[in-house]
Amino acid sequence: LTENRYGKESGKSIIGIGLNVNNSLPSSLQNKAVSLKSIFGKPLPVKDIIRDIAAEFEVLYISYLRKGFSPLLKEWKKACSTLGKDIIVVSLDGRFSGKAADIDPQCRLLVKGASGKMRLVVEGDIRISG
Repeated sequence: LTENRYGKESGKSIIGIGLNVNNSLPSSLQNKAVSLKSIFGKPLPVKDIIRDIAAEFEVLYISYLRKGFSPLLKEWKKACSTLGKDIIVVSLDGRFSGKAADIDPQCRLLVKGASGKMRLVVEGDIRISG
């Protein structure tokens, strides 16, 4: 989850992460989500996980300051499990479907519709279809 604010001099982003660590999931989510406890078979130290995530963000931020955004975008695209897949998008602009085609330099998802027209997704929920 990312919130962006842009002003005359600079922009700021707040990044949020939802991570199931030691919780039990309701049956309605068991086919959609998982907790780390269920993967590792034991409770995990939440403080250590938060520390490790923050350390990794620092590595990425330093890389961004030194090399710019392009190398991070390249890695993001390689790791993105959505690209190349048929998806359904539900956003403030409505509901539509297509193939997740690319991520542009402004971090917008490009979705290719059945007609071949590309749409930019700035916000919304995405579900892989089929």
